[in-house]
Amino acid sequence: MWQDFVIMSVGFMYAAFLIPQLRDVLRGMSLNLLTTSLTGIGLLVMAYTYSTVGWWAAVVSSVIAAGMWLTLFYCSWRNYDNVSAIIMVVKEDE
Repeated sequence: MWQDFVIMSVGFMYAAFLIPQLRDVLRGMSLNLLTTSLTGIGLLVMAYTYSTVGWWAAVVSSVIAAGMWLTLFYCSWRNYDNVSAIIMVVKEDE
């Protein structure tokens, strides 16, 4: 099915787009833990959903993208001691 390969291609692109973020967290930066964890879990749910309809290429790309997001979560959590808050809050200039 062509839909399987379209979803796979987009999933791989999304995973590739995360490489700069992964490089940043490996250097000590931290990302929003709620966003990274929920996105990773959501992608695992999508991978399961794709498996129920037999779209195995989409499953592989979703699992890889989920792995990237969960790696971002882990590295950000590990770097938490290096930042002032779990969730970055941007204060408006007064």
